[in-house]
Amino acid sequence: MILDYYRYLARQGPIALSKGIPYARCVEYPEVVRRLELSVDDTLLDIGSRYSPLPAILAMRHGCGVVAADPEPDFEKRQAAMARRVPEAWRLVQAGRLRFLTRDAKDLPFPDAYFTRISAISVLEHIPDETPVLRELARLLAPGGRLVISVPYDPYRDEPKYYRRSVYVSGERPQEEFYQRYYNDRNLQERLVAGSGLRLSSRETFGEPWLNAHNLIFGNTRIPWFIRRIFFQPWAPLLAPLLIRRLETGQFRRKTKMYTCDVAILVLTKGA
Repeated sequence: MILDYYRYLARQGPIALSKGIPYARCVEYPEVVRRLELSVDDTLLDIGSRYSPLPAILAMRHGCGVVAADPEPDFEKRQAAMARRVPEAWRLVQAGRLRFLTRDAKDLPFPDAYFTRISAISVLEHIPDETPVLRELARLLAPGGRLVISVPYDPYRDEPKYYRRSVYVSGERPQEEFYQRYYNDRNLQERLVAGSGLRLSSRETFGEPWLNAHNLIFGNTRIPWFIRRIFFQPWAPLLAPLLIRRLETGQFRRKTKMYTCDVAILVLTKGA
């Protein structure tokens, strides 16, 4: 999948290719896709994908129908422009097998039980109240289907962060937009599992047990961006699988910085 991702980026031009896949996503994307267990008969909804080529890549790789939804104002235009540069992806768009919708995930124009698979990759943490979104996703999920969620994980904290204005949500504080929440063992259950009303099938957590390469190298703003992109980014797909491992709760180190690669991946299922 990583190779397909870079092939897609290569068709977008040298600037897009140089950005590559964010370090943490080099593990997060494959782990989420593995748990989706996609087949040609599936219909996948991916929410909050923004300008990631992942929805198109999944449609091409697995032959399933894919709908990607995001509230970013130019989401459809940007994704369609990317797909036009990849003939196989554009054929899927024209055939209606790959669709892009500029819509809020709380209100999607599909009937009950429409999707057999749903993915929410590092998006729910940006929403102050995830429950309406989770209820909508549960409504759209077909019996026997699966919803795969990834969110930032830290067993030691749960404080929402306010960082910058964003199109995604309205702020809980005046003049500020909600940016990101970390999830711990308690609120994974309370906010995501209980909030969805679905059954928890599996829960795994990933992080860096040794070198914190995310903060030292790939996310270090003290290193000029062009240095990180030219000299470090090409190594992300090789280093991430070596440094980011499946960890138990007690193996996570306490961190003070907001940006880390620690993530929880949940698989929620709907009874037949």
